[in-house]
Amino acid sequence: SSYLAVANSRDSAGNNDINSVIYQWTGATFSAVQLVPTQGAYGWEYFSIVDSHYLAVASQRSGSNLNIDSVIYQWTGAAFAMFQSIPTHGVFDIEYFSINGTSYLAVASFFNGSSNDINSEIYQWTGTDFSAFQSIPTHGATDLEFFWVSGVAYLAIANQRTNVNTDFNVASEIYRWDGTAFVLAQSVPAHGGSSWEYFSMDGHSYLALANHYNGSSFHMQSVIFRWDETGGAFVAVQYIPTVGATDWQYFSVDGSHFLAVANFFSGNSYDVDSVLYRWTGTAFTPMQAIPTHGAQDWEFFTVDVTTSSSSSSSSTTATTTTTPSGVEAVLFAAYGTLPGDARSDQLVVRVSETGNVSVTLNAGGGVVQVEAGPPLALQDAEYHDVLFQLTDGVATLEVDDWPAVQAQLPGAFAVLDLLAGPVLGSAAFAGQLARAVFHGVDLLRLAATQDPRVTLVQPGVAIAVETPGGSSGSSG
Repeated sequence: SSYLAVANSRDSAGNNDINSVIYQWTGATFSAVQLVPTQGAYGWEYFSIVDSHYLAVASQRSGSNLNIDSVIYQWTGAAFAMFQSIPTHGVFDIEYFSINGTSYLAVASFFNGSSNDINSEIYQWTGTDFSAFQSIPTHGATDLEFFWVSGVAYLAIANQRTNVNTDFNVASEIYRWDGTAFVLAQSVPAHGGSSWEYFSMDGHSYLALANHYNGSSFHMQSVIFRWDETGGAFVAVQYIPTVGATDWQYFSVDGSHFLAVANFFSGNSYDVDSVLYRWTGTAFTPMQAIPTHGAQDWEFFTVDVTTSSSSSSSSTTATTTTTPSGVEAVLFAAYGTLPGDARSDQLVVRVSETGNVSVTLNAGGGVVQVEAGPPLALQDAEYHDVLFQLTDGVATLEVDDWPAVQAQLPGAFAVLDLLAGPVLGSAAFAGQLARAVFHGVDLLRLAATQDPRVTLVQPGVAIAVETPGGSSGSSG
């Protein structure tokens, strides 16, 4: 099932102690299924650990009290139930991430009622709950951004103000994981820093910092940084005029790269255009001004397309018959650049010469290969379910009801950037595909309509409208 969680901060009377709502997709609309009592809810963070699902709510305030617990809820199979409370102080953001198989929650502390100069906290999963792991000095922290560069984990923190609202010209900071904890790697001059956005593009890593206010003006220069491998630091490469900026959102469409900035306030009006920028190959240039009113956030998403990107999970499912023994055959492939380039992002599902299913993946952190070995030989002219998933850098391959096979992606999994359209089948594959789903998109449905975004290799693969039993193929 699909869900949406809405964080309600206050009602029309200014009350913060109100219900937030969880909605479930019915197939036609989202319907409210659970009311969750919250206190000045500022955001939700969903994550999963092993087979358990969680929602953490950032509780910012209850009236004048900013020192209240934020709450983690666990899915019971029927609803989200309170699992754990953690102490927070005017929290603006909660960020989940994992490093080498260990899960963490980081909390951005903004104000405790008397000072913005307070610690933000990182909690570590113990196997049963989250316990305090590391305190990081921050100054009105508003945003956390976790990412990987060259196999190293980083956590960027946007600091907005210090000394109780009197100084907005405070550095935002980037911390590096040293193997046991986060250590300060870089301080970046900022002016009311409100948001970080990490993205990778054309083989380079970038950070965008939204500058909100310098104490006298909301008309600021927000900054794009690029990772300098030689210097081991982020270097400013572009300054972009913004107006009370609160958020950056990076996305790509058909090989083009974009950044959208949410402009909040000009100093006398909330009716301020937010701006969409397009990458020219050397810089981001304005492409479109969009009328907004106190804009706080951008979110990019796609509906009914053949590819999508996610730093947390990707999956491919297929129901197939198999090729004769002695021939290696590709069932599914998608590439970042050119097929055969081992350095590019790629996801390839094969039936090996012995009939075993294998998956080869390169998603920025090196190549990992997972193979379902004997007795999972498939040269039997029967249909079989194949499910491949990537979650937090762990690749999982399942075939039918046999135990899953897992492998850790070597290095950092950042974004699975597949620029080329998916390819189904190969000349060596003498079988049928009854169902092929990639990121929730039914590729065979698109291929059947001759959609140019999907390549169907003929005569190696045929589409089975129905399985031999008379029902459509299962996606696993």
